[in-house]
Amino acid sequence: MKLSPLVCRAAFLVAVLVASRPGAAAGADSLRLRYAIGMADGALETDGVTFTIELTDAEGGTAVLAERHHAEHAWADGEIDLSAHDGRTVILRFLTGPGTTTTYDWGCWEAPRIIRDEKVLVNLGETRIWRTGLRLPSGEEVPMDSTATGASFRLGPRRCGGETRSGFLAHPPYRRFEGGKAFAEYRLTLGDTVEAVPARGILPVRADGDSPFPMGVAPCFRVSSPLVIDGDTGDWPADLRRAFLAIRSKQQMSVEVSSYRPGWKGGWTGPRDLSSTLFLAWDEVCLYVAEIRRDDKLVFMDTMTQDFLGSDALRLCLTPEPRQRRELSPEDLVLALLPEGEEDRPMIRRCSYGGGPDAVPEGVRLATTLCSDGWVLEAALPFAALGVRPAPGQTLGFQVVVTDSDTPMDRHYEMLWRPRQGPDYWRDPSQFGRIALCVRGFAWAHPGRDLFALGEAPALAGGVFSRAGSPAALLDAVFRGADGSRVALAEGVRLPSGGRVECNRFPALGRGVLETVLRVGEDTCRAVYPVTVVEDRVRDDLGALVQPGEPTLVPSPASRAFRNTVTADGDAFRLCYEGEDERLCYRVRPAAGLDVRIEVGGEVIHAADPGRSGPQVVQGAGIGEAGAWSVAALVSHPAAVAYRVRRSDGLEVAYEVGIEGKTLVLEARSDAGAFSGFRGPLHGFEGEPIFVPYLDPRLGVALAPNGSFVSSWCDWTFTGASRMLQQGGTEYQARTDGTRNPLRERVLVTVSRD
Repeated sequence: MKLSPLVCRAAFLVAVLVASRPGAAAGADSLRLRYAIGMADGALETDGVTFTIELTDAEGGTAVLAERHHAEHAWADGEIDLSAHDGRTVILRFLTGPGTTTTYDWGCWEAPRIIRDEKVLVNLGETRIWRTGLRLPSGEEVPMDSTATGASFRLGPRRCGGETRSGFLAHPPYRRFEGGKAFAEYRLTLGDTVEAVPARGILPVRADGDSPFPMGVAPCFRVSSPLVIDGDTGDWPADLRRAFLAIRSKQQMSVEVSSYRPGWKGGWTGPRDLSSTLFLAWDEVCLYVAEIRRDDKLVFMDTMTQDFLGSDALRLCLTPEPRQRRELSPEDLVLALLPEGEEDRPMIRRCSYGGGPDAVPEGVRLATTLCSDGWVLEAALPFAALGVRPAPGQTLGFQVVVTDSDTPMDRHYEMLWRPRQGPDYWRDPSQFGRIALCVRGFAWAHPGRDLFALGEAPALAGGVFSRAGSPAALLDAVFRGADGSRVALAEGVRLPSGGRVECNRFPALGRGVLETVLRVGEDTCRAVYPVTVVEDRVRDDLGALVQPGEPTLVPSPASRAFRNTVTADGDAFRLCYEGEDERLCYRVRPAAGLDVRIEVGGEVIHAADPGRSGPQVVQGAGIGEAGAWSVAALVSHPAAVAYRVRRSDGLEVAYEVGIEGKTLVLEARSDAGAFSGFRGPLHGFEGEPIFVPYLDPRLGVALAPNGSFVSSWCDWTFTGASRMLQQGGTEYQARTDGTRNPLRERVLVTVSRD
């Protein structure tokens, strides 16, 4: 028996059932709803949740089938006779409401099943939710926004009383609304037979192949009249379809999860598995986006998260101009688009990620056509939402994120238009690509990297695209230093369609930007690329970089002639490296948090905040912010410093800090499971991330303003944490009994000009 996703949707539980035997008498073959409720293990301070099941019939009448307040960490089974509704279309609604508080209201529903004669007709854990929302004193709010309200109805393994079952975590709302109920509905037809899924045709248009533009750089051409948003690209001009963006390369994969569980694959199998082709256009009012998605299986179960992460979905990221800052601001726009959501309609959500408003801007339009092997999607985004007045030559920051889910609520793959450059790529505008608003032509010239040696002559790789005529462009390139200096690297150089331009040499050290201006007929295309010029330091002897005899996490200094020292400096200690190449010092002042200052050649490049770094107490504050601490013991060794700090209630943390080559090695221990995490000395460090392919971003390297390379990570062979974070941070999650592991950390911080 198959269940039609056009008939079944859920986030309240709504069910539509078609009867084969209307009015069947109650008994062994009667129609029944079987379910269970419970409180998840670990919810130690909860006062329980009220679970309610309602049924709305075809005439609109609503009845409460069951209601119970439950606070025990155990499953409580239940069963309801539905024989009176056999053969009728109904809505089943599952609600969870709080007790006196919403603290730890981790209510769980085992996935309800509709059965007859012990045969499962419908498993609601495998059925699309029809509708979700909140029931508030002021009325209903739909759909449910889990990110904004904290309410949830999320499928997964749920553990109550030590027993794990497949079900839903159904938390009442606790952000923005207090005292409301969260609900999910399934719309079903009750009976022995279920209609087959309607057949969908294949994609009406194909756009396979590689894009004519580099990944992360593209034009957006003007159209003379508004495009119709109807899920059909037939009205898009043919010459614009040649200017397409493609997401079909392994290089563009940002998340790839492989598994041999049912419904999963051993990894991405190619463009038929997941790929995306996009067209762009603009007029005086809107930016238009069309997507042709190829996907071997469509799954739209996640309708509640901010970005539909557990569904097949599309995310569009826009900034009014390409940005170098790393956080979203209120004028930026990130929209998550779900081709088919609750009540069989497309859904749109704005993803602020804490950087702005959550409301979808007025005038955003979306239409889709679903096919057996993908979809056609069209969207119109008003420029007013970005605070932009569009004009030829204007450049916008732009990124596309495509997600793929082949099993309910699971993200299997995620791909990006501009390949991933580092962590936080989904909310970091400096990692977005760029699009230029054009009329007839477009050109680009890219340096290919952002790090150059002094005196090096950059070779710009570029190309030209024209809607008509012979494409060619004239290039001007300028280097602007941070000190305001300006040096012309190229002037009026002809750039053919697909070619390289050799520029003048970089004349000075330091950070700056490479500005390019290309003229293609009436169109002018501008771009700015951040670059750093460093001294090219030649090493005649690389012996020190040979793999050591014993495995180690400590990087090797390039110089073999060096010494480490530990000396007192007032109430602090200086742990220093002195070699042929440079001198650097870590100034450590014993404190509850990490009071560490990094100096290179006498210049301070970073100072850790002792109030925010170091161990994080369970309440969420840094150790330096949580109560009165004192240094209880202090011992100085020739190569290390050991000290112990104690809080007024007796809680202790022991530190030992040493230096090996250019690496500061910091250990922190506590027998108490009182900490939720640890933040290393580089927490809050402002540097330029250097993306290294296939290197875990938690082991990332950054470039400091003075030209030094800086890295930090925790020793994963030593830590007691449950999760590693960036910049030498870790997380100590609660165990199922609510306790946490004792603190045990070793963090390595390395600074080097090489």
